[in-house]
Amino acid sequence: MGTFLSVLGLAAMAGFFSFSNKTDHDPEVHFADKPAELKVRKGGDGDKVEQVSIRELLSARCPSLFTPFTPLWWLNR
Repeated sequence: MGTFLSVLGLAAMAGFFSFSNKTDHDPEVHFADKPAELKVRKGGDGDKVEQVSIRELLSARCPSLFTPFTPLWWLNR
């Protein structure tokens, strides 16, 4: 019974801290007004190179950077 109460108390504390640390703003990714261009190899063909901005490269290869972040309930935010 003591172990159950300990686990229940720990869960209640984790829930309290995860909801009490909520903020109204999400992280933002900022880019320069005049972006730098990078030479990037195209898909499977190693000879073709295209120039893309860092914003285009990140949106193509890391789309999760541009979506809202929702942490797991037990992680502090």
